[in-house]
Amino acid sequence: MEAQQAAPAPEGVGAVINLPEEFRNANCLSIAEVSFLLDGIRERDAEWDPSEIFKKTQQYAQVFSQTTRVASEEVRALLNARDLQEFERAQLVNLAPETTEEAKVLVPSLERFDEDALQQILGDLAALKRFAK
Repeated sequence: MEAQQAAPAPEGVGAVINLPEEFRNANCLSIAEVSFLLDGIRERDAEWDPSEIFKKTQQYAQVFSQTTRVASEEVRALLNARDLQEFERAQLVNLAPETTEEAKVLVPSLERFDEDALQQILGDLAALKRFAK
């Protein structure tokens, strides 16, 4: 009897993150980090006339980032110290779930964490968010 091979996991984010090849080694940024990055690009050359897409992207990032550079760096440091994949870190910051149940629904790969460990991560993020405003 021949052993059956398991079908490869579909691309996407489920209990296991299986991103398309071109995204597997990409850096994931929070919306705030995108905002700071785009601001820096514009500040380098005051005479540069960015495209409409660049301007709209920058405006979107500024509206939804709502944090300071220092707070953003503290959040990244906090999450880097946890057993999280880069994609999970970015999703937790950008989606800002309030409960462990919400976090696991939004980012299914977080199912591997027990409730207490994930609640600690969310609590630490919430504390940093309160002090960043």
